[in-house]
Amino acid sequence: YCNISGNPVGYKHAHYRRLKRKDWYRTSCYGVGIYLDGQYKGYVFNNIIWGKNNNVNDRIYNSAAFNEAMGFMNIVFNNTLYRFGVGLHKGMTQHNRCYYIGNLMLDMGHKFIQQEPWPSIIEYNSLAYANNVFQGFPPNFGQLGRKVFTSIEKWKKAIRSKKVMVTQTGAMARTPQVVDDKSHDFRLKPDSIAIDNGAKVFVPWGLYAVVGEWNFYQHPADPSVILGENMNWNNEWFHRSMYQDIPRNDLTAHNVERFDFQSGILENWIKGALRFNGKNQYCDLSDDFLKKGYKWSKTRCKRRKGCIGYYDGKNRVTVDMGTNSFLIEVIFKTDTGFTNGGIVSKHADKGYTLDIDEGGYVRLILDYGKIECSRLSAEKVNDGKWHHVIAEVERKIPEGINIYIDEKLSNGLWEGIMNNTASISNNANFTVGKTLGFKGTYFKGLIDFLRVSQGTLKDAETSIEELYKWEFDGPFLKDFYGRPVVGKCRDAGALEYIE
Repeated sequence: YCNISGNPVGYKHAHYRRLKRKDWYRTSCYGVGIYLDGQYKGYVFNNIIWGKNNNVNDRIYNSAAFNEAMGFMNIVFNNTLYRFGVGLHKGMTQHNRCYYIGNLMLDMGHKFIQQEPWPSIIEYNSLAYANNVFQGFPPNFGQLGRKVFTSIEKWKKAIRSKKVMVTQTGAMARTPQVVDDKSHDFRLKPDSIAIDNGAKVFVPWGLYAVVGEWNFYQHPADPSVILGENMNWNNEWFHRSMYQDIPRNDLTAHNVERFDFQSGILENWIKGALRFNGKNQYCDLSDDFLKKGYKWSKTRCKRRKGCIGYYDGKNRVTVDMGTNSFLIEVIFKTDTGFTNGGIVSKHADKGYTLDIDEGGYVRLILDYGKIECSRLSAEKVNDGKWHHVIAEVERKIPEGINIYIDEKLSNGLWEGIMNNTASISNNANFTVGKTLGFKGTYFKGLIDFLRVSQGTLKDAETSIEELYKWEFDGPFLKDFYGRPVVGKCRDAGALEYIE
């Protein structure tokens, strides 16, 4: 983030001499401003990327402002891209859970968007295009898979038919949007349509061994699907050509309709918070799924051996905790005065539960089967306001449960005995918005973000202060210069308009 990349060329003389193909983004040059080669769960924002020549049929030109080769779960937002053959390019395999939001693309010569992975692997309903501003007149607006679209209207119609998660895409500008693009003065003009048209995107701080992460985005085809977006770089992830086969932790939402998804506190480009009614709505992830083995295969594999295999489910690292330390991070808002309802639970004869107790306090319970322990927060959280909570378990410490509310340590009443050797692994489903058991209690309010880590803040070599500062005052919430938002929301592109 916050880089300047200027005039990448990547000239290939042999291609210039021999290649007869024309009207292609990489004929004699393959110069890319930012190149993600096998990048997974990347965040690209506040970059200024400029070229000198957007004519892909010239000998020397600038090919693509941004390129992805394979990869998924990348978010590209609030960047300024100027004078390339292509603005956003993607090739090879794997195209899912990728979002392109709030970018300012100026003077592209070939296409604004050219994403051409194999059509059979494109997962349309987990892609998003929103709040971008396009200025220029390339012969075609974009490409997705093998289909080329001459205009933004045809592009939108096509991705709507494919049930892309967010199809808004953005707006075409017919007049110059910045002060002087030729001199690389990319400050917005006072009449730019990019003003108040950018994206607010949430970028979580890195944690140790994240085994579950959910943003609660509204799924375009099925509201019962809550996309899983965690990555834990353990030995499951041994070759990028098989990553697409590693099971995702998609939650299943029960008794949920489209209108239950609302705008949250973290993002403005999608309905990304789920309202729970406190009666019968919850999400879960089955224990069988968590512990099931799977077959994998490498795409583009031409060798006789090593192209396919099987991963044993007993080796998977999941939200089912054993004797390890762990933490739960959640951003939520209860209904005012709400009490006695579950936030997260994986609990059968033993396990863990994070809930709101009868007094409106956060509580984390560890049940070892014969004994248990718990910690209450010192402050109530049932005031109808948004709260950031981390409940952290350090199994080696006698009273090793810490509860943080809105950055501050909020340790209240401790009960029971911490057992640092007994496993709390169980066969219950991982459940959100409900406690498990005969007298299950339901959450009432909104949840915007949730993740689970098999480690502590110390394991992640971080602190609550560092995490909170990043997530609620980090550079992704400001512009290239570190300036805060002015106006209704963030402007498209890397630079916020300042009078």
